[in-house]
Amino acid sequence: MHKRIYVFGASCAGSTMLGHRLAQALSVPHVDSDDYFWEQTEPPFSVKRPEEERVSLMKPAMGEGGWVLSGACEGWAKALVSQSSLIVFISVPQEERLQRLKKREKERFGDRILEGGDMFETHEAFFQWASQYKQPDFSGRSRHRHETWLKECETPVLRLDGRLGRDDLVAKVLQTSA
Repeated sequence: MHKRIYVFGASCAGSTMLGHRLAQALSVPHVDSDDYFWEQTEPPFSVKRPEEERVSLMKPAMGEGGWVLSGACEGWAKALVSQSSLIVFISVPQEERLQRLKKREKERFGDRILEGGDMFETHEAFFQWASQYKQPDFSGRSRHRHETWLKECETPVLRLDGRLGRDDLVAKVLQTSA
C-alpha cells in the first residue's frame, strides 16, 4: 500500500517543513496546498485561485503512488485528503507560533511588510487572521474547526508537538506509518 500522508495545523505550526522532510525520507512527491491556493500575482497572496482549479492542479503533482500533502486544505480538497493513509496534526503554542510567523514573513518579504511598504496592509490582515486560530467562534481556520474535523476522521491521526526537533518529528511519523 502506498503511504499517503496529510500534514496540517495552524499557520507556522510546521506542516510545510514536516511535509517536505517526510516526502524526502519516503522519496514521494510533496504537495503543499499554499502553493496552489493563491494565483501567482505581484504583490503575492492577493488573488485566491478557485477551489476546483486548485484541486485539478494538485492531482497530477501528487501522482498515483504515495505522497505527502501539507497545509490546511481539509475543507476544500476533501477528495484528496480522503485518500490519506495517515493524518498528522501538528501544533505549537500560540505565542511561539506567532513569533515564527513574524520571523517567516520578515524573511520572505523584508521591508515590504513594514508600515509604508506595499504589503503592509496584507501582512497586518494576515497576522490578525492567524492570531484568531484559538478563538472557537472564528469563522476562518481555527483549532475548534480542526478538532471538530479530526473527530469525524476515520483515517488514523497522529498528533505532534511542533516544538520537537525536525528529525524527531519525521521519525515519529515514519514509525507510526510503518
